[in-house]
Amino acid sequence: MSLRKSPTLDSAALAANRRNAAKSTGPRTAVGKARARHNALQHGRHAASDVSRETMLALGEDPREFENLYQSLLCAYEPADPLWAKQVEDLAKLYWRRGRLERARDGLLRREMETVDADQERRRLELDRDFLTTEEERRADEEGLCQLKDSPAKFRRILICLKEILEAVEARDFTESSMPTFRTLYGKYPSWSAARIRRLMRWFVSPPSEGAPPDEETYQLLLGLVREEIQLVEREYELYRRAHSEVTPAARAARLVPAGKNWSGIQREEIALDRAIDRKVKILLSLRRARGSRAGGREEVDEAAHGTPADVQK
Repeated sequence: MSLRKSPTLDSAALAANRRNAAKSTGPRTAVGKARARHNALQHGRHAASDVSRETMLALGEDPREFENLYQSLLCAYEPADPLWAKQVEDLAKLYWRRGRLERARDGLLRREMETVDADQERRRLELDRDFLTTEEERRADEEGLCQLKDSPAKFRRILICLKEILEAVEARDFTESSMPTFRTLYGKYPSWSAARIRRLMRWFVSPPSEGAPPDEETYQLLLGLVREEIQLVEREYELYRRAHSEVTPAARAARLVPAGKNWSGIQREEIALDRAIDRKVKILLSLRRARGSRAGGREEVDEAAHGTPADVQK
């Protein structure tokens, strides 16, 4: 015995339920019902047994093209009985399914190319991003900008900092104010060239008490190192932009062999259809050869019964 109590509905709730149920009757017109028949139709790969006009129209196909295919096969094989004609009809359906798979394969390739174009456009939009995320800002403060993952914002910030250092060097403004910018760039562990620039700048900011102060040759060396560093970052930025804004022919060609369940399913279906078409063609050819041999046998019987034209003359 169930312990749950069945809900009791008052007259108002019952009337409301009946009104709502009356609204959920589905399509009512003939056109709506015909359209709803194909709601579950996805790709039509397995709709070969149903090549009706409605199915073809739902898949965007022209029924007249199937009829032309069927008539051309009838003219080619000239069936002599209903069983033979059914074999020809089956062959027409197999060819029609094969054409559907070819269109599906072409559709997958077009979608892959559209994905390439969409990715390219997305990367171009990414190139316009000129700000660092909160996490990137935190890492930049702790480790330096150069330690971040490559991004347009990273390269732009590095170039801004390097150009500030270059302006200070060109103006011979060697003060402690340029050193925090340097730490923002490289953090605690700079590269060899960056460490050399920092060492020379420290030399100009705080010359050693012993030995000669930095001379003009040392200044020109520092100036050249800073400019080389800027050129290096600009080249890296250009390579990054090229890699993220251009789709090479090789990348497009690689998309011509898409992977996935849909692609492998189409390939398996094509192989199965090719085998079925071969079997059906062999059956039709054997039927035609059998008809030819029977026709030849009848001609020999007629000649034996009535004689050849040469015998008649004799």
